[in-house]
Amino acid sequence: MGIFRRGGATTREYFRRILQWFGINTRRLGVQKNDGLPLLPNDMLYEVFSHLPAKFALQVQLVSKDVHTMISSDLFQLKQSYHHKTISGFFNQTYSSHQFISLDPEAGVPNRSLEFMAAANVKILGSSHGLLFCHNKPEKSAGNLSIFNPVRHTWWPLPSTAFGNLSNAGVAVRFGHGPLTRDYKLIVVAPTAADWPTSMDCKIYDSAVRSWTVDKRLHFGCRDVRLQQPVVCGDTVFWASDFSGHMKADPYVVALDIEKECTELIATPKEAAIEYDDEIAVASREDNMVCFVHYRRRSCTWNLWRLKKTKEWVKIHEINNLYGQRFITLCNVDKDKLLVFSAEDRVYSYNVEDGSVNELARVGSYHPTLFPYSNTLLPCRRQEGVRGCNFYEQSENL
Repeated sequence: MGIFRRGGATTREYFRRILQWFGINTRRLGVQKNDGLPLLPNDMLYEVFSHLPAKFALQVQLVSKDVHTMISSDLFQLKQSYHHKTISGFFNQTYSSHQFISLDPEAGVPNRSLEFMAAANVKILGSSHGLLFCHNKPEKSAGNLSIFNPVRHTWWPLPSTAFGNLSNAGVAVRFGHGPLTRDYKLIVVAPTAADWPTSMDCKIYDSAVRSWTVDKRLHFGCRDVRLQQPVVCGDTVFWASDFSGHMKADPYVVALDIEKECTELIATPKEAAIEYDDEIAVASREDNMVCFVHYRRRSCTWNLWRLKKTKEWVKIHEINNLYGQRFITLCNVDKDKLLVFSAEDRVYSYNVEDGSVNELARVGSYHPTLFPYSNTLLPCRRQEGVRGCNFYEQSENL
């Protein structure tokens, strides 16, 4: 998107290029006769510019005071985050650093944010709507959680609460209904102190009241659960169990009802015939559909199943002769439906429509931990922290 290279362009020229990029006839709108904001209604301006990736919106706001005021407004940031829910890349979390793997070259993350996260020694537990939910002190099992927007380089520590074991915890985020909402519920699930627990500690933070509202122990079955790969659909969070060969119990999918504060174990598809060394996971599609993903290692075959309201699975897709090791996610980039997976120390994307395979990055690990990321301007809270603040500062001191 070369239209954002400054090159001495005037404010008028900036807007002419942007509007033309969106296919808007600038001559009919009289943009060339105005050296400030184009002669458009405010609601149209907000709508047009809110389609810009966060990276470029922050650059464009420097061209004039009017633009800075518009892009800094709460309405614009909510609109922009609504238009950019699709995954633009992944954070690869290693022991000493964070790598960003881009799916969209127009939606990057500043290097200073990656350096800041490494220096602060934070551990990502989850990601949603452009916000990273991090464990502040991963060297300790306890500690606090913080929210970080890497493209804005702003953060906010959540109120303190007692956690049993955050080092192996997972988080899921359910944002409120409606296109322009900032309220969300943060679900934190962590293993209990028992040697072989069948239940897990569950805490829920409600941003609308700025407090932890739920603290319960819920049933998650006898198998290990992949807490780092949640799928949120409506008011329900889904996780897949593992399928290691040391247990006789069949694998399953855990469904947590956020409103009812209870869990249900859903059996995997009978026709899948899962073997002990296969890969299983859950994923979501753009139509708010829950999918079960099964990778059969012996035949290098991927099968996708859709969950019906009756809690039955329907097979929707099969991919043959595609070697992989670990499933990461299903996502849309432009009009392409991608299956993202890892093989050895590399991450690949498979185009479900045309069957093409693209190498995304080398991650240096055979079992990478990747978190999907969307490039948005969504604030961490209404009054965000100062750039470069100490991550260990308590929220009540802000």
